[in-house]
Amino acid sequence: MTIVISNTSPLIFLAAASALDLVPQVFDVPKFYITKEVRDEIRDKDTSSQVEKLIADGKLEILPEAKDKNLLNSIANEIALSNPKQDPKTWVAAQHIGEASVILAGKEKGADFLLMDDKGGRHVARTGHGLKCLDHFTVIKQAVNKSIINKADALKCLTILKTRYKYENTDYYEKEWSNG
Repeated sequence: MTIVISNTSPLIFLAAASALDLVPQVFDVPKFYITKEVRDEIRDKDTSSQVEKLIADGKLEILPEAKDKNLLNSIANEIALSNPKQDPKTWVAAQHIGEASVILAGKEKGADFLLMDDKGGRHVARTGHGLKCLDHFTVIKQAVNKSIINKADALKCLTILKTRYKYENTDYYEKEWSNG
């Protein structure tokens, strides 16, 4: 069975676009996973009710908290330092605990895919830990490619995200999904 573990931001963005339920469909799995650290991060977000519904429906399972805090913090440090724009005097590894917990859980569970939007997190997961990562746009794109949603619905998701989160550089998706 395919194992998919998500970080916080893909949950937030997909839920905001009313597209969170696409994850199990795109990966053809009965459920996907988040870590306890990710659930803690998302609890106070306005999209948390959709996450809680998936948990209640058995489509999203919470993995236990990372036991090896030293390794967790080490991975968080890797992520923080992987951003070339980050000033070493101001970086805070704690901001990357969610990503680090997903990478650690991905290694422990042998995940097939991690859902992660943070570029530094994806870089560390891929190059440092050999894990495959996808962002939330890729989930929507795969939903279109697999005919789970049509291009018009994908454009609606994109419009919601652009309006709510001030997305830039979405021309590629707008052009691709406007044709058809």
